[in-house]
Amino acid sequence: MGLKNYPFVRPLEVIPKAAALSTMPFLSSENRIVAEDDPRMLWVGYGDNPDHWLSLDISQNPPVLRIGRQRQTSKDGLPYTTDVGGGAGTDAPPIIIKNTIIFNQMVGSLAHHELSELLHDDHTIYLLLAGRAGGQTARGGTASGDDLTLDSTVHATKGDIYMQPSGGEVIVGHNARLLAGVLVHLIGAGASVFSMIDCYSVAQAFAPTLTLRKSNNATKGTATETTDGHILGFIEFEGVDTGSNFDYGALIQAIQMGAAGTKLGTKLRFYTYNSTGINAPVVIDAAGKMSIGTDVPYRRLDVLDISDPQLRLTHTPNSIYAEFQVTNDAGLAFSTQGGAAPNQGNITISANNSGADSTVYVRNSDATHKTNLDVEGDVIIGRNLSLSASKSGTAVLVDGTVTIANATITANTRIFAFCQTPGGGIGSLYCSARVVGVSFTLTSTNILDTSTIAWMLLES
Repeated sequence: MGLKNYPFVRPLEVIPKAAALSTMPFLSSENRIVAEDDPRMLWVGYGDNPDHWLSLDISQNPPVLRIGRQRQTSKDGLPYTTDVGGGAGTDAPPIIIKNTIIFNQMVGSLAHHELSELLHDDHTIYLLLAGRAGGQTARGGTASGDDLTLDSTVHATKGDIYMQPSGGEVIVGHNARLLAGVLVHLIGAGASVFSMIDCYSVAQAFAPTLTLRKSNNATKGTATETTDGHILGFIEFEGVDTGSNFDYGALIQAIQMGAAGTKLGTKLRFYTYNSTGINAPVVIDAAGKMSIGTDVPYRRLDVLDISDPQLRLTHTPNSIYAEFQVTNDAGLAFSTQGGAAPNQGNITISANNSGADSTVYVRNSDATHKTNLDVEGDVIIGRNLSLSASKSGTAVLVDGTVTIANATITANTRIFAFCQTPGGGIGSLYCSARVVGVSFTLTSTNILDTSTIAWMLLES
């Protein structure tokens, strides 16, 4: 401890302590310092009364500040913040001296565990820890409910605040570690626990941001390129299972896909759990494709379910809906459920195209095979029934007969013929010959028939 000289401080008389205080030749009404034989002791006396003294004993752990008279009054600008009991030489609890004249300087360091004997709710203790650079400050209030502010400034320029840089944990809301390895743990009871990020800005591009980062390096602060398969981040949702253990309820996982470029190709997986295990994920891959029930989407939306319909479109939950299902033989099943008569279960195909006619195609991508439309009920055509050029056409009879080339003709083709424009002698028309995949011949019962006829082919 050192005492600095100021012009408004009385001169101090320093006398070695060789005998009892009462026998010391002190100057009346002057401050004096008595140096104890033990270099770890310092005595400060006031006036000529030997009972008016303070002693700082740093040989004790923690150090003890003793006061020589009960209710010591202030003198020479040295007021006390508290009165302590005890007569001359009685040990007293450590006290804080508010002194604007005499300053002390501590050389070395003070460990946290050495700060003792302070009451938890003693608001006469005003916390103020100032760093030697004048910038590191912890401020606490003087009354119950006052705030605690942690601030870091270096000559009016904001510096950084480091919390547990050597690997310790920060626990908020509790006085014990509940889970090892958690760097920051927020704990609450009896109400929701909120962690909030606010952003105040008039710029549209500025927003609260939560960033999870991964480096392919075990050294803190070293950025090394991540590779295919690296898990870039996890968000976990947990509850308590039947074994009283915190356990998974849902997961969000980000995984790198492929080598890094100027950006990282990433797959997002969304997992949920049932009461016994994990469900198949919902996935969005690096190409923007999404899958449900499978980890690899091949189209913009890829839904996998081998037992139930893969897609349901709902009007009323579990009452009125339509479902689509791809079966194990690559069939597409479409069904409806619910609704009210007379339109119950209707399937409507409507095209909103005012500029041209619209067509519903039923085709097979393999040209050598056909796709059938099998209707068990009635087919009702409100306007026109059109057939392709290979299934209908016209021809002119010559001497009562005509051969028509047609590659779609089969042994089971049903051939219909009608007179469109009579000519010559009118007779009845029939198919007199066919060559499968090549042609068929229409003949009139009247050899003089030269009518223009129409024909139509249907398969049985």
